[in-house]
Amino acid sequence: MNTLEPIIECMLNPFLSAQREAPNFVNTDRIKAVKIFHQSLPGYRVTPLVELEALAARLGIDSLMIKDESQRFELKAFKVLGASYAIAKEIKRQLGLNNEEVTFNAITAHDNALKSLTFVSGDSPPRGCNNIHPIWACRKPR
Repeated sequence: MNTLEPIIECMLNPFLSAQREAPNFVNTDRIKAVKIFHQSLPGYRVTPLVELEALAARLGIDSLMIKDESQRFELKAFKVLGASYAIAKEIKRQLGLNNEEVTFNAITAHDNALKSLTFVSGDSPPRGCNNIHPIWACRKPR
């Protein structure tokens, strides 16, 4: 039994509508395409979940788990997934691969055409941060 005073107070968002709809760019087909692309990347592994039993007990809840992103692609962050998928979609568009599934192998099969493409990150990292995700996505070994 939890005898500690609550250290976290939770409440539902009063502005969240029960009738809300997902944005039109979020659908089952799009989610499936993103998943297929990520799973096609060299070195892909499912992100492990780590159980925090002591913290769960302290909070008075049955279970608490976190995703350990330090295991994903040796980058210690999930942000690279968005950048790599965005770059892959643009490569697909530039190469006219309309009916091809977006996978790492489908894109890198067009090695010569890729040499004419340049990608630039639109953001700059704060001092002391390593904003490597767009660079990583462009430099993955083939």
